[in-house]
Amino acid sequence: MAVAETAAPRKLLHLHGARKVGAFSFGLDGLWQLISGFFANIFAGLAHLLALPFEAIWHLLVAAANAVASGIGNLCHLVVGLFTNLFAALAGAAHQLLVLPFEALWHWLVTVVAGAASAITSGLTGLWHLVVGFFPNLFAALAGAAHYLLVLPLEAFWHWLAAAAGVISSGLGGLWHLVAGLFAALAGAAHQLLVLPAEAVWHWLVAAAGAITSGLHGLWHVVVGFFPNLFAFLAGAAHDLLVLPLEALWHWLQSAAAVVLHCVLGALAVLLVVALACCFGPAICKALGRSARFLAGEPGFVAAPFLPLPRGQQQQQQRATLAQQQQGDEEEEEEEEEEESLLGAVDATTTAWDQGEEEEVHHAWHIRTEGLDERAVAAIGAVVYDAGEQQLAPCAVCLAELRDGETLRLLPPCGHAFHQGCIDPWLRDHKNCPNCRATVQVQTAGAKNVN
Repeated sequence: MAVAETAAPRKLLHLHGARKVGAFSFGLDGLWQLISGFFANIFAGLAHLLALPFEAIWHLLVAAANAVASGIGNLCHLVVGLFTNLFAALAGAAHQLLVLPFEALWHWLVTVVAGAASAITSGLTGLWHLVVGFFPNLFAALAGAAHYLLVLPLEAFWHWLAAAAGVISSGLGGLWHLVAGLFAALAGAAHQLLVLPAEAVWHWLVAAAGAITSGLHGLWHVVVGFFPNLFAFLAGAAHDLLVLPLEALWHWLQSAAAVVLHCVLGALAVLLVVALACCFGPAICKALGRSARFLAGEPGFVAAPFLPLPRGQQQQQQRATLAQQQQGDEEEEEEEEEEESLLGAVDATTTAWDQGEEEEVHHAWHIRTEGLDERAVAAIGAVVYDAGEQQLAPCAVCLAELRDGETLRLLPPCGHAFHQGCIDPWLRDHKNCPNCRATVQVQTAGAKNVN
């Protein structure tokens, strides 16, 4: 892919050079067509290079979505089969736990009563021999039971661990069979744990009844054979009830982990793509926009800080910089003049205060003035401002924009507008407009003009 992408621009350059050599014989018209075709091919190659990462991301997202869908479908089938087999096993266990034990107990009672009636008539000849041989056989049976209860379960557990270690790399192929075998093993364990011991007890009772009828001669052999068989049945039931279900559960967890791993990897890939797009997307879009503006020849646009501006634009920037500097100097001079005037007013106010003059000192402006009376201020008309009818300049007192619904006063004769709350204190101390310094002329009732 990389070789093809680098070869394509070289081929385009070669074709462009060949066409350019032949274009000199046809004039400037063919030369322009060659140049435009060259840039068109360059831009097409760049667009293809930009599209390749997005195409790879799209294929990755499709693969991840397919993996997630397949894993969820298989998991649904497994869960449905699990509960179906579970309910079937519970129904069979209820029959074996309730009906069969009561039936076996009834037959045992019938046989015991019949055997006891017949055993009374027999002698106790072989009873002593049975009792003498009871204890050796009892210890032998206990030794065999210990072997069945300790050695064999540990050996089976070791084989189970070896088998579990071998099936870690397996997939979901045998998951359904494992789950089915799990519940089948549970059913078989329940059968061996409940039915077979009861059956063994029943056979032992039958054999005991037969021994009683024959003079209790074979009673000890029956007792000796009962306990090894019982321990063997219990060991087999424990193996089927504990080892096999755990083994099946381990296989199921291994298969489920393989499916979940693919889902997690797909989600991480999607998050990585989104993070890359968020980090580098704005920078790529900005670079493409600057390239488009530069190629379009937008006036005043500089492609990079190290590219020199044309001479005309440089002169315009120099003139604008000089004008800004001159304006800043003028503003600084005006501020210095205002500070000097304020300092002079403060000095004059301080001198008058020291001489004991009783003239009113206005601390807002630090100057001694004479304003209008209340009747003259009230005689100036107040209006409600409507920006839709007329646009007025900002208030020169508070320097705030005039807004709809505010109450204004228009000073005669200049007609400048101010907020009523701003201009009334000014007019009580001054007789002129704060904007143009024109003398305010007010016509009060029963009086002449107040100047």
